[in-house]
Amino acid sequence: MRHIGDRLRETMRMRGISATQLARELNLGKGHVSNIMTGRIQSPKKHLPAIADYLQVSQSWLLTGEGSCEEIPIAVFPVYEINSGDKQQTGMCKVPGIFTCEESFGVIAGSLPENILVIVSSATTGDGLYLIEDKQLGLVIASRHDLVTRLEWTYLSSTAPLEPSVIGKIEMIIDKETYIYEA
Repeated sequence: MRHIGDRLRETMRMRGISATQLARELNLGKGHVSNIMTGRIQSPKKHLPAIADYLQVSQSWLLTGEGSCEEIPIAVFPVYEINSGDKQQTGMCKVPGIFTCEESFGVIAGSLPENILVIVSSATTGDGLYLIEDKQLGLVIASRHDLVTRLEWTYLSSTAPLEPSVIGKIEMIIDKETYIYEA
């Protein structure tokens, strides 16, 4: 990687963090972050400690590319509480040791066990587990099977939803002891 912008861009991609999110979280201008990423700013000494700390990489590696980057991947997600069709952001979640896409978000709800966080992507196609909302049942986990001529859903609840609405595809279900939640 030729300059700090290349290393910054790659680290952000691996962490699932957008330039807009980095700018917002560190109270930096979007143009300033863009200038670092394109190499117009080669030595952002004023903001380097905050950027390196936020991305959990070594300042010297980020600046020069030399030494160890001390990389511990951390995915950062917004967390929403979903009840009766209302989706309200309640905080942010950091999960060490995983990578995922930018469109992912965490979900908590009264109808789910309180010790879990469901990480969902906005995808609504393909086989796999999905988070479904029903007005009467709340949130339900369902398995989707794409067959040649039809879709088949299997609900992991004792009652099938009457009016199911797909929230998104489940990427993972994690225990509260494995993530950091910040309200």
